[in-house]
Amino acid sequence: MATLLHYVTVAPFTVDATGARIDKTDATTALNVLRSTRLEHLIIPDNTVPNSANYPNLKTYLGLEAAAGYVLYHLDQSIVITYKIT
Repeated sequence: MATLLHYVTVAPFTVDATGARIDKTDATTALNVLRSTRLEHLIIPDNTVPNSANYPNLKTYLGLEAAAGYVLYHLDQSIVITYKIT
């Protein structure tokens, strides 16, 4: 029996009103966008974990992992570990 683990890193990022990650230092970011930003913990993409693509928030990431058959093992302010027993 093999156990498959997904280990991803979590970090706070600035997001806009829709929850999309933005770069406040980018000169092309509109002032109107900056007026309604907040910090949110997002998953940092990892090429070995497909569900981590595009900086998903925790709820979205855990939903994608559950749909793929992975179960939450550990969650704290900086990492998320899920596993799947095959």
